Amino acid sequence: MTRIWPKLFTAAAFSLAALTSHAALAAEIKVGFSPSLPQVPLYIAADKGFFRDEGLQVSLKPTVTATPKLLPLLAAGELDVVFGGPSAALFNAMDGGIKFAMVADGGQVNPDFEGAPYVIVVRKDLYDAGAFKSLADLKGKTLSFAVEGTSLAYMMFKALRNGGLKPGDVTIKYFKALSDMGVAFENKVVDASAMTVPQNLGLAAGGMSIDWLDARKAAPGLQAYTLILGESLLTTRQQEAKAFLRAYAKAIAWYKAALKGDRTELLLIAEKWTRLPADTLKHSSWTFFDDKLQMNVPDIKEQYQTWIDQKLVKSGLDVDAFIDTKLAAEALGAN
Repeated sequence: MTRIWPKLFTAAAFSLAALTSHAALAAEIKVGFSPSLPQVPLYIAADKGFFRDEGLQVSLKPTVTATPKLLPLLAAGELDVVFGGPSAALFNAMDGGIKFAMVADGGQVNPDFEGAPYVIVVRKDLYDAGAFKSLADLKGKTLSFAVEGTSLAYMMFKALRNGGLKPGDVTIKYFKALSDMGVAFENKVVDASAMTVPQNLGLAAGGMSIDWLDARKAAPGLQAYTLILGESLLTTRQQEAKAFLRAYAKAIAWYKAALKGDRTELLLIAEKWTRLPADTLKHSSWTFFDDKLQMNVPDIKEQYQTWIDQKLVKSGLDVDAFIDTKLAAEALGAN
């Protein structure tokens, strides 16, 4: 009997340590996100209890503000995590004194995956006439993007390069409102556009465009979004950051399993958070996420060079100082 007590005491000590560890991780983590489909691992982690299982209190705060405008909220502690693509504005923010880092994959383009977040749509009349057969056929065409300097715009620049073309080989127009894009297609002002899924569905339904190439063929390897952490999670709250990343990785694993099987619950979760109708989601394209949360760092740097070439950012920024691949590796290595 006397030999049992040390074992019981040791087990109790381990249980107390586990409880204490969870209690230490109970501070709120505030996440700013755009209620769109590529953020689906966040929704899954929240609804399936993966954040809670890691001892975290995570608040998802929807916003329509562009990611670079959210960075001051990271600095002020009003947000701890945001999603964002490697846009020109994000690179410009690196010169603004705010401490942040891209730490994990928030969605990238894998040519072997079933879907991609971006697509090139072209005028249906031109497509029917045989004007679009390869990326080289973009030459001489008028292209449109929603906003310059975004990952979506980069997708088209990458597609041009993959077709052996340069930006000077096309005419580029910018339309901030999706409705303006529709009018431009209807009036034959533009010939092709890079769009996010499912924003493309409206034009196609109106018979004005056809989905030509998605990013898997137009721009494989594109790093569309990243998970960005603020200073506190990168320094004094690293254990919470790692717990957050573990929960996020569990959500990605659940997501991929759902895509291979019954998607009913996945569609319900996505519908709840994005407010998109279930029928729209069924026709949407799903985004690839790396199992180990690793980003395509070379593509991030290629995006930076693209915005330098477009004179949207200055050269000489220490981009590596704002990319942290070690945190996710340590978080998942702890499992």
